[in-house]
Amino acid sequence: MNIRRINRRLKKRFGPAVTATLTDGCIVLSGHLPTWEKVIEACSLAAEKYSTTHVVNDIRCDEAGEQPIRMPTLRDTALEGRKPDVLIIGGGISGASIARELSKWQLDILLVEKEADLALQASGRNDGEVHPGIDLSRGSLKHHYVRRGNAMYDQLCRELDVPFKRVGQYVCFEKAWLKPLIALYCRVRKNRDGIADTELISGEELRRRGIACAGTPMEQGKLTAPAIDGWETMADFVLVEADGSAGRPFKAHADWEPVLPEERQATVLVMGADGFGKPISRMAHRPELYARLAGATEDQEVTPELAARVVRLECLHDRVFLNQVDRAEEWPLARRLAAVLDCPVTAGTLREGRWQRLK
Repeated sequence: MNIRRINRRLKKRFGPAVTATLTDGCIVLSGHLPTWEKVIEACSLAAEKYSTTHVVNDIRCDEAGEQPIRMPTLRDTALEGRKPDVLIIGGGISGASIARELSKWQLDILLVEKEADLALQASGRNDGEVHPGIDLSRGSLKHHYVRRGNAMYDQLCRELDVPFKRVGQYVCFEKAWLKPLIALYCRVRKNRDGIADTELISGEELRRRGIACAGTPMEQGKLTAPAIDGWETMADFVLVEADGSAGRPFKAHADWEPVLPEERQATVLVMGADGFGKPISRMAHRPELYARLAGATEDQEVTPELAARVVRLECLHDRVFLNQVDRAEEWPLARRLAAVLDCPVTAGTLREGRWQRLK
């Protein structure tokens, strides 16, 4: 990792607007950029291929803006004056797990969460992966705790009656001359680093097992099509993530988006039900363009009818999946969306593996 080289890249692309510094072992980016796309590009330029150094974004972005602090409309005084033994701030997986563990002792524990339910922020928007620790530096704290945490999931999920299945992680290669090196790498990870179930398998075995994530790395940390002839015929179904929305439930697409494979047979547009009833400025990626397509203002709340208007105008989909339909009160909103769209609509929750066809 060379901080001078990173700063040269940033200066060449953005001038003096963004700089990188090395702080506490992390690359910290600071400065000011107009759009999220440019922020993401800057972070990608700072990320060194094959490096384990983390990139921390501290770039101010015009498109994001300062979000006002939300104050509750209902003031509950039941907890005023209470002095718990332990106060836990945040009800994500870490906060909730700490509260559960401490409940084994005679302690007065108070967990506070700003949202209406638990795990509505980062814990509810993860990629569904329990990190195996295979690519972490041996001896680091992260390597130590990732391995310990990974081993705890089986018992924890049994105790909480949460579905959990170990499906593994696949790292693919196509050059035959790499096989001895990969075999050595597997032995090192298995015997020295303690990743006991690391193994080298053949392409035939991979096909037999059924599911794999494959692709060719690009400069900005993304994947493009695998460099393997006939990859699109190797599976019954091939799923391609063609576009993202910067973590927001709705999006207005730029002219060059989404990037769709020519071989595709269907395009599924995914939206999030947790964005309904909240302003476009907070819930939509590229809120100015989204509001213009919807014929609304950025401070106007997103409704199923408004979201459907944007979907119809962009006309990028064959079908729609409405995700994050977790609660009973969200199903009427899902049905309203389905009623005004002229394509197949499915709604439910991918996190819990529950959904149903509405249209």
